Amino acid sequence: MVQRLEQDREVAVRPSVGALVSGLPGVGKTVLAKAICKCLGVKTIFLNAADIFQTYVGQSEKQLVKVFESAVLQSPSILLIDGIEAIAGSRRTLADSQSALEIGVLGALLSCLEKLKASSHRVFVLSTTTRPGNVDAAVLSNGRLDQVVSIEPPTQAERLEVLQIMTRTWQTDELGDEFMNQVSESTGGFVGADLLSLCQKALQCCLNEAAAANSESGAKVCPHHFEQALAVTYPSVLQTHHVSQKQQQPASTSIQKLSADKSLSAFAGVFGMDDAIQTLRVSLIEPLEDCSRFLRFGTTPPKGVLLTGPPGSGKTHLAHAVADEVRRRGLASFVSVQCSDLLTKIVGDTEKALRELFATARNAAPCVLYFDQIESIAPLRGFDTSTEQTFDRMLSMLLVEMDGFSTSRTKLQRSLASDEARMAFLKEHVVIVASTTNKELLDPAILRPGRFDVHIHVDFPDEAARHALILQALEKVPVDYTATTALSSREALARHMAKRTSGLSAGDVSAILREAAMASMRDDLNTTSVAIKYVLQALDEATTTATTTATATPLFARYAFNRNMRGERRRTTPHLGALTHDRNRYKKNPPDFYALGEQYPDFRQYLRNVDEGKRRASLAWDDPFAVRELTKTLLLNDFGLRWDIPIHRLCPPDLLGVVDPSAEEVSGIDVGTGANCIYALLGATMNKWKFIATEIDEESYNCAKENVARNNLETMISVKRTYTNKLLMEPLHDERSSRKFHFVMCNPPFFDDMSEADTNPDASCMGSANEMVFPGGEVAFIGNMIAESVELQNRVLWFTSMVGKKSSLRKLLALLLCA
Repeated sequence: MVQRLEQDREVAVRPSVGALVSGLPGVGKTVLAKAICKCLGVKTIFLNAADIFQTYVGQSEKQLVKVFESAVLQSPSILLIDGIEAIAGSRRTLADSQSALEIGVLGALLSCLEKLKASSHRVFVLSTTTRPGNVDAAVLSNGRLDQVVSIEPPTQAERLEVLQIMTRTWQTDELGDEFMNQVSESTGGFVGADLLSLCQKALQCCLNEAAAANSESGAKVCPHHFEQALAVTYPSVLQTHHVSQKQQQPASTSIQKLSADKSLSAFAGVFGMDDAIQTLRVSLIEPLEDCSRFLRFGTTPPKGVLLTGPPGSGKTHLAHAVADEVRRRGLASFVSVQCSDLLTKIVGDTEKALRELFATARNAAPCVLYFDQIESIAPLRGFDTSTEQTFDRMLSMLLVEMDGFSTSRTKLQRSLASDEARMAFLKEHVVIVASTTNKELLDPAILRPGRFDVHIHVDFPDEAARHALILQALEKVPVDYTATTALSSREALARHMAKRTSGLSAGDVSAILREAAMASMRDDLNTTSVAIKYVLQALDEATTTATTTATATPLFARYAFNRNMRGERRRTTPHLGALTHDRNRYKKNPPDFYALGEQYPDFRQYLRNVDEGKRRASLAWDDPFAVRELTKTLLLNDFGLRWDIPIHRLCPPDLLGVVDPSAEEVSGIDVGTGANCIYALLGATMNKWKFIATEIDEESYNCAKENVARNNLETMISVKRTYTNKLLMEPLHDERSSRKFHFVMCNPPFFDDMSEADTNPDASCMGSANEMVFPGGEVAFIGNMIAESVELQNRVLWFTSMVGKKSSLRKLLALLLCA
């Protein structure tokens, strides 16, 4: 027993047979490993892991064993395996039959490592990898390659040292220490290979310039050569993602000029967003430039900035200005992401892409990560009915990653030396900028402080902003001002256009000048200027509103309401898009969406396929927010009705005709009025009819009362909550017996139980259980109303009801005959 314990002790204290060096591609793993081997002065066997694989079965394993045997024969030696993940992939990812070769090689590697571990041969296995997470856990277990060394991207001081080493043989006096320090500050996220590429490109620019000038003297690298190279060189870690192409240095700006003149700004071309720009400066730019202001107060800067506003308001333009500013001042890397590009059909790949994106941003820190249309990856939870729950899982991953951006790991203290605190902060600082046209589409969890701390609303430009924007745009358009005396200069035309383009976006204003240029070329293809008449003509077309048309004929011929669609969540919560049905889209006589968008900015943000030239637009019918906004806009435009409902109680279009005008004093009862209360609202507004509107569901009842109160129609419409199956007798209980009613209208529950509703979701319309289900279904429900109609025949003239199933008609007819 004592002898066995002694043997175990010897094995336990035996050193590991290897180590793993991990890091980004180009960070210097292989260079470091070779330098270590050279310093130790022992025999080194180099193996590129990908070269192990052979054509025939079993040959790859034999080749790997031969390499290990060679290392043993030459011991003491170091076996340097470059890219070990190729032969040591995790078995979790090698489960399919196509990976039999890789699994076999992995087994051979583990066997060789185990033999080295048990032997007395002095062989050390030094391996490198760019993806340590892909290496099998058994390879990293105790006694094998259990020593893991991670190489981080170089800091600013380290980049400066590398640049000085790479350029020390260049014969030039113009690359002083101050300039090289500025270059090192402008290369955040660069690894050694990126810095080498930068120097090579700068040298190539120098040689090309000398060759073009036929210079006989020796070519010397100057600062502007580095500036040209910086404009086309990005961190390799970002090459798999879309890096904003607006990072290029403006022609009038250089690194040297920027250091001397801090007033230069990429925001100079952004008009009418002074408040937004100032907020971005404080929350995003200043922390990158000097974080000590935040550290003095013992806090950290915001981690997220959300830009909201209607389409065309300039959110993306503002984000690109941020990209310009942080890049040209050497403050951070900028990565622009189209959120739709992250979505894939393969389960789990979307979350993987998101995770890798954030890992990339951390490696490139300091970094600004821009998500365009973030609602694509951060939608409201609970509306994804797919079995994979892709959107909910993706949102969870996004929340986890955003919470992972914290400087608490470095525990920044105000007592730290300023340079040390700044470098520690910047090494981990990643800030997210995102844009959306509708904040309501985002899950509330992502909007809370700590994730998106700063919300900036970007609206259409005001007159002063439009004037500045038009003035700048006219510099590039050769307008002929000689045809008119009133608008004889660029300033006069800009002032005139600014006054007439209220409510238009910057894109709309640019489209006016583009259309004027096109019209001028259509008239004369060889023209060298744009006649001012075409500018005014395009301006007239763009600023024509729908007011006159709406006064002559209503924009909305048939109204957009279907009380079936009071869509509350069922037991299986539907996706928001499921709340709208194809049958509710306009087939005939659609409203003029473009004209409505011009008149109502809140509706304009939902327009799609906008054609400024033809003044046409469409609506995203699969977006319930768009359909709700259409309903709100039409009611306000045609009837002055102010109306709203929760999004999960949608009221979509194209089933109800406009109520016929009538001079009579009419009273009606709307059974199951819904959250929208729309029949009563229209009847009261158009014809001064009086209503009793009943509702059994509490949320719908409260919402209906709010819609009535918004329009001061309490004297015309009485909203009553019902609790029993006495559909008519209960609401009429407290009404005077002499009061007469012209009609009763009803939208009955269609189903006997929820299982019947679930089997036919297209017909169920996502109502709540007490709205959709009645014991015995619609036949029993309408049967109760038929029985009550006998008692109320002297008080009500007409009884009407919708019927959902053709098969119910015969049964209802029988009940009517028996009544």
